[in-house]
Parts: sequence; C-alpha cells; structure tokens
Amino acid sequence: MTTLERVLALGSDDLTERDAAAVAVADLGAEVLPVLIGQLQDSGSPVSEPVLLAVLRRMGTEAFEAVLVALQTSAPEEAPHRLLRAFAGFGAAALDGYVAALLLDDSTLRRAAVTAISRWSSDVPAAARHVLPLLGDRDAKVRQAAVQAFSSWGTAVVPLLQAVRLDGPGQARPGALEALAEIGGEAVISARDIAALERLARIEIAGDTPVPLSC
Repeated sequence: MTTLERVLALGSDDLTERDAAAVAVADLGAEVLPVLIGQLQDSGSPVSEPVLLAVLRRMGTEAFEAVLVALQTSAPEEAPHRLLRAFAGFGAAALDGYVAALLLDDSTLRRAAVTAISRWSSDVPAAARHVLPLLGDRDAKVRQAAVQAFSSWGTAVVPLLQAVRLDGPGQARPGALEALAEIGGEAVISARDIAALERLARIEIAGDTPVPLSC
C-alpha cells in the first residue's frame, strides 16, 4: 500500500478502519507529512478536515512545523484557509510554537497565533504577557486580534492593561484602552482616560454633519 493509499484510508466510513488507518499513518512519521498536507490543501479530498487535523495533532511538533512551513511557502493569493485552521488547531501542546509565531513577518500567521494562544492557553497571565506587544502591531488586523484576545480573558488582565495605559509601551496604549472598554467600560478605565475620550467625542461631534438616512 502506498503512502497516499494509507492516507486516503482515513476517509473510510468504517470507524474501526479509520482509527487503524490513523495509527498507521501517524507511525509513518515525516515521510507522510507532505501527503497529509496535500490532502489538507485539497478541498475535494475524500478525507475530512477534522480527521486530517486529528492525525496531524497525533504527530505533534513535527507536524506543526510542517504545516507552518507550508503556510510560509504558499503563494499570497492562495488564501490557504484549511491550512490556517489546522495551524490554529494543534492545541495546548503547540503553545511554544504559537509564541514563536508571534515574531514572524507574516501578519496572517501572527494573527492566527494570537487567536490560537487565546484559545488554548490555560495560563492567562503568561499568555497575556506574550500577546501584549501585539496590541501595538503594525497590522490593524493583528492589533484587533490582540484586543479580542484580551477581551476574552476578561477581568484577569485588567491590571496589566491599566499598567500599559500608564507606563506603555506607547504603541500598545490605544489597543489596551479598547480592550479595557470591551471588558468593563468606565468601571475599569481611569478618570484621565475617560476625560480624554470625552474631549475626543466633543471634537468629533463638532465636525459631524447629519445626513438623511436615505444617503
């Protein structure tokens, strides 16, 4: 049986056969990874995406690195959504890999790593410290992902966000304020920040021109 045939056996309707195929495929190690990733990239594959991810997760760090390399070598216009979902789905065992990915040049991978950390980390203080610099990321979508991560962590990260508002880093201050507003509104925002927001609102209102709803 070829490597491809073993991988395609993961698409069996028989649960026992599929489980046996999963063990056999995972035992093949590095040699099977290009075939698994090829099937993952093929939306027409007879093997379902969750089954492929389950085998990749079983294979651990080696598979995580292979998916990461595949993403880094994909053409920008390919939009490899299935690969991205796999990358973000390796679980808590891949947290070190996700933290390392926060430093990559690719903004799409940084954003996916932020989302994965927020989903899988059980150590909120440590996760928040890793994601904190991304509140000031040069890419707007990465910044928003970081804000969403802090918002999902809730009140546990309020002291850290308040410290950022006071002491910086400067690039992260706007994102910290947005996260604070999402978490607790005025109850967790300093009087100084509330006053600044009120001044900004007054400035915006002064130049705001009402228009008919039909516009």
